[in-house]
Amino acid sequence: LEQLLDAYRQNIAGESVMGLTGVMKCSLEQVSETGLLQSSLNVKNKHFFEITDMIEKPSIEVALQHYQSRLFDNAFLCQAGIDILPPTIFDQLRQHEKTLERENVTTELGLREAMNSLRKNGQLRGCLLDGNRYDIGNPKEYYRTFRAFAFEEKQPLQQTSTMSKAWPLVQRIDKLRTLFSLSKKPIYSASAPGRLDVMGGFADYSGSHVLQYPIAQNTHAFVQVSNTDTVHMISIQTDCVDCETINKNNLTVWEREIPMNLLLDHTNTLRQRLENWYNQQQNSIPSNDEPINWPNYIVGILSQLIDKIDRAVIPIGFNIVIISDVPCNKGVASSAALEVAVARAASECLNLDHSISNTELALLCQYVENHIVGSSCGFMDQMTC
Repeated sequence: LEQLLDAYRQNIAGESVMGLTGVMKCSLEQVSETGLLQSSLNVKNKHFFEITDMIEKPSIEVALQHYQSRLFDNAFLCQAGIDILPPTIFDQLRQHEKTLERENVTTELGLREAMNSLRKNGQLRGCLLDGNRYDIGNPKEYYRTFRAFAFEEKQPLQQTSTMSKAWPLVQRIDKLRTLFSLSKKPIYSASAPGRLDVMGGFADYSGSHVLQYPIAQNTHAFVQVSNTDTVHMISIQTDCVDCETINKNNLTVWEREIPMNLLLDHTNTLRQRLENWYNQQQNSIPSNDEPINWPNYIVGILSQLIDKIDRAVIPIGFNIVIISDVPCNKGVASSAALEVAVARAASECLNLDHSISNTELALLCQYVENHIVGSSCGFMDQMTC
């Protein structure tokens, strides 16, 4: 996707009527399972070239006769399923819909047919993408893709590296440095990434198989036992957790302090207790862009973990700082990243990290989102993060 975006910005800046489709190479055995295209013979830039023909799932004979590329090692060029399309694509889709109605044909509205119309109008170019191609169009390829992602070598050092960027940021911000200086207790930290829904996420609620992939952006949680009977929370949202380039004036900062006894009182559900407490705080109405119940994620996690320890060792209170560059409300599991990061750091703080498995921790986070935050979800996001 990043390659496609770069090519689009470099070659189509300001031209809103031009589209760019991601292109990859496929083998002869795969041509009948995908959409092929042909490039012009005059290709000067493999990331931006004219497309002269398109066809959906041709026979091997047709592919050999018309779609074997003479410019790209005699390979076949196929659509990657990643496209940046102009607004005129909707005009083409509407025309295609009218054609189907006129011919009394009942079938799905084809995006590829509309894209081919763009091509004929000179409004579509191709971008050859580097990387491995995975198809999910049939059970065999779906399984191959799932297996490849499952057994791909992970790079744990990257997470350590992102954490090393977050702590210097804490030290640079006066409010955070002051908060942690009020207690002499150690600070426990953890991070969790956002996630990309590759496929199947919409059916997570029904127990379907899904394929998710962690993204580069992370949520970092810092947890410290405090000397006051409150949960003091500061959340900072930034575009990039990078101490060298960050601009303090562009940070989104939310701060809330909630009495610790709300976690320990069991007269009502924690969700009800928090709602009642919010209603009583007439003098601390948050800013327009701050959700009133964002502390529920953090307090909910703490409450569930505290229930697992002896009441005699329950801390007086907590200082908690969240720093995240996972985009909020963009479909990349920012809430799950917050829950998992806090759960990992807090479980270590409460000496529970060796007694709770990752699966149990994910299910605990799901419970919090379902019953304390009040958001219906499966455990897909929490398991991924």
